[in-house]
Amino acid sequence: MAAPTCALDCAPTDVTPTCRSDVALKNLLCHYLVVMQQQRPGVIEGVDSERLHDYRVAVRRSRALLGQLPQVLPKRMSERYGKWLATLGDLTTPLRDLDVLLIKFDSYAALLPKAMRSDLAPAREILEEQRQQVRQKLIVHLQAESYSHSHNQWHSYMQSDLPVATPLANARRPIKELI
Repeated sequence: MAAPTCALDCAPTDVTPTCRSDVALKNLLCHYLVVMQQQRPGVIEGVDSERLHDYRVAVRRSRALLGQLPQVLPKRMSERYGKWLATLGDLTTPLRDLDVLLIKFDSYAALLPKAMRSDLAPAREILEEQRQQVRQKLIVHLQAESYSHSHNQWHSYMQSDLPVATPLANARRPIKELI
């Protein structure tokens, strides 16, 4: 998949308070889609837990935007991609939780008396096994045709022209009125 480019009126970095809400929202969503796409290979390869963190942040912010700005985008688009993003959140959360737990494992163990620290070795092994299982489940999902299809359709929608006239109550309002 090629990295998407956003050709909308306002760049994500310069969305102003007076931008039309639909323009601002699509630009921000496109920005987060680009972040997700940039981080996806690192998430799959497992090179760095921060790749997963950045991916998850983009997913969460996208979901928040869709949920907090009603009647800016068509309801079917918000619902469809809200569900897609929710699935991604459900798949990435356990892996990130386990990553953080394993990263901090030694500092947690250091809170115990020295004689008890080695007793935690089986717990670490269990956590590492769980991490491998949830990571594999996420990798399968991120490499699936259904993921590529949803990503490509979301990207296409982000690239589509916005209607000048729209029946959506909040689409043409300045974004500052909705936040």
